[in-house]
Amino acid sequence: MEVGLAMGHSNRGSCFFSGAAAFSLVAAAMCFLCLPATAQVCVPISVEDTTCDNVDDDCDGTVDDDFVSSGTSCGVGACGSSGSISCVGGSVEDSCTPGTPLDNDDDTCDGVDDDCDGIADEDFEEGPTGCGVGSCAATGLATCSNGMLDDSCSPGAPLDSDDDTCDQVDDDCDGDLDEDVVAECPASTTAPIMSQTALVATVIGLFVLAATALRRRKHKR
Repeated sequence: MEVGLAMGHSNRGSCFFSGAAAFSLVAAAMCFLCLPATAQVCVPISVEDTTCDNVDDDCDGTVDDDFVSSGTSCGVGACGSSGSISCVGGSVEDSCTPGTPLDNDDDTCDGVDDDCDGIADEDFEEGPTGCGVGSCAATGLATCSNGMLDDSCSPGAPLDSDDDTCDQVDDDCDGDLDEDVVAECPASTTAPIMSQTALVATVIGLFVLAATALRRRKHKR
């Protein structure tokens, strides 16, 4: 058979064919059919070439020239990244590459998935807290919710509006003991070195400091 070309078309893309009454050797059943006893007419398989298959579907001399690139995303949390898809040599390629985790665990309460496992702040450790001074000292619990640190501790109410009793208790919760006593406490008055309330507040404070130091040491590891 003699190799021929369709009228008005050049030898390129999926419009190249061989002989009459035969399917294109290149585009077999995709591009056109040469009808017998008629002018040979090449019908491209598409008016544009949007597929990434290394075939010149619209017979304009360039393969996959109408392929549309689009943005892509990959990775989760702190590893989230963006890229784009493109057509290279008839294959679709995605340039997106996930980022690097900020840390091996996620013990910070900031709403960020630091270790890129799909969950934010899951390694945050709840701990006891203390607040208030003197007779207002109280305890609570530090928790993390939606990236926000919440402390349930709420100071108590003062025992009095001033502190004129000689009992070594900060009745008005201003940080000073018995500062409103008019005269010095009698020498015979036996006052405790530390009130029960102040002692509890001190113990709580020491516990909080120890827990914080332990957490920082673990984070550095």
